[in-house]
Amino acid sequence: MLDYAFRKLIDGMSVPGLFLILLPLTLIYWLLTRRRGLFLTNILLLIFLSIPLTGKIILKPLEVGTLYQDLDAASLTGRVDVVAVISSGVHIDRYLREGVPTPTTFSQVRRAVKLSDRLGVPLIISGGSIRNGGLRESDYLTGLAAGRPNVYATDGAAGTIGHVQDIARLCKEKDFRHPLVFVAGHHALRTRLALQSYGVRDPLLVSTFRDSALRLKDVVPNFSGYLYWRQAIKEYAGLVYHIAGGQITL
Repeated sequence: MLDYAFRKLIDGMSVPGLFLILLPLTLIYWLLTRRRGLFLTNILLLIFLSIPLTGKIILKPLEVGTLYQDLDAASLTGRVDVVAVISSGVHIDRYLREGVPTPTTFSQVRRAVKLSDRLGVPLIISGGSIRNGGLRESDYLTGLAAGRPNVYATDGAAGTIGHVQDIARLCKEKDFRHPLVFVAGHHALRTRLALQSYGVRDPLLVSTFRDSALRLKDVVPNFSGYLYWRQAIKEYAGLVYHIAGGQITL
């Protein structure tokens, strides 16, 4: 688990990962120059970032979706005309040595299937770009909806905007106007803004978990604090990038 966490920190944009890389360098600088200011500052920043509370505070504005367990399915009847689910990515199975959908993705798809059944509306499954011997991500996921009519699957989405484009295209083609979209909690704000920018006016975002939920133990430094900061920095950077690139209009 620890090696997985370290890989996550140094993969892509990560402020905690940067400070972890700088730590031995500032230590060497202190030993060579007898100036310890940079080293101590680095240590203090690492402690600050390791407090889960700090990361959860900056994650809070991003997690605008409704929690799945808080949904009132009865009140959604007639208000939702399609359920969509966005893949939460893939991971490399260490034994298969190939990319497979994450457990979170399987869980979200299964919940989306149950909700679409209950509401009696079609289902959209938006997959990513993995291919293993010709097997697409949607091939893994549509099996969870086997035997059901009106299941639309897409593949090849590159990031949040790719998923949004696929869902918005299908909504336009099939005249779906009120989608309910399952998405990872910290992607909810970007997904909502992107859907609105691509013509989906009133999307309802649903998440299976919310990382920003506060607990008393969040004031105690923990390695998870670094992961919350990494998620938040990447998401805010993604928002700025897509606004600057015109994919999201405010």
